[in-house]
Amino acid sequence: MKKCIFLIAFLGLAFTFNACDDNDVLIGENGLPQEAKTFIATHFPSAKFVWGERDNEGYDVRLDNGFELEFLKDGTWDNVDSKHVREVPASIVSLIPESISGYISENHQGAVIAKIDKEYDRKGRHTGYEIELNNYHNDLLFGSEGNFIRYDY
Repeated sequence: MKKCIFLIAFLGLAFTFNACDDNDVLIGENGLPQEAKTFIATHFPSAKFVWGERDNEGYDVRLDNGFELEFLKDGTWDNVDSKHVREVPASIVSLIPESISGYISENHQGAVIAKIDKEYDRKGRHTGYEIELNNYHNDLLFGSEGNFIRYDY
């Protein structure tokens, strides 16, 4: 009996902590910062907003073309993910250092960028990019200036 009461109390406490940590709020397109709305309109002009979520770190958005986007609190883009369905638009690839595209063209012929994830240090400073390709299982890590660092296995 004591074990049963202890187990129930433990599970109740676990669910309470999980619920307190969940600060996600569903939002509509109008709940996004203007910079995020402009980014979507510029780079995905024919895509429709499916859902959005705000949390302590920023915003998550899903578009009807399968892309998932992440934005920082101020609306700056942070992550563009095609879920390996298609290529990240060239207009977005042009926002990262050209040397990244050059490295991929030279070392991964036929591959296209399927995901771009900006990397930050603990102080919030931009330190580089994590790139996923459509036909390669390992991520490629680049510095903020576009220098290749390593494969992330």
